[in-house]
This record gives sequence, C-alpha cells and structure tokens, in this order.
Amino acid sequence: MWNEVPSTTAPKPKPPSKQPCKHKWVFQTSDYKFTYNTYGNSEYERIDTYYCENCLEQKEIVAKYEYSRETPYWFKRG
Repeated sequence: MWNEVPSTTAPKPKPPSKQPCKHKWVFQTSDYKFTYNTYGNSEYERIDTYYCENCLEQKEIVAKYEYSRETPYWFKRG
C-alpha cells in the first residue's frame, strides 16, 4: 500500500518581491455599527472597507462616528 514518491528536481518558486506596493485604494463597502449605551445615548459608526488594486490588501476606516440620542441622517439600518 505504501508507495515511495521520488524527489523532484523542479525549481523552487521565487519569493514575492520585497518592493513596497504603490497602493491604489478602491472603495469596497460600508458597514454600519450601532451600540446602545445607558442614559439613552448610543454610538453610531460607519466603517468603510477599501482594497488595493495591486496587492489586494484590505483596510477599514471609521468614516463617521457619532454619540447621540437620535439616529444620524447618514446611518443605515441593515
């Protein structure tokens, strides 16, 4: 049942380039976060996600934040 696999002489793949990426960020999506706090105030956040066209790295940025009793005009409930 045991088959011995012969070693290969294929060249090893080259490691990725060490040069830094010149990021070109593209907007992907927005997420909305709601947190209820005591005394009627709540936290509202809009978190935007971006990705780089070149290296596909992702980053998230809190684009808007508000601590308020009333829902801000920009907040969307999902």
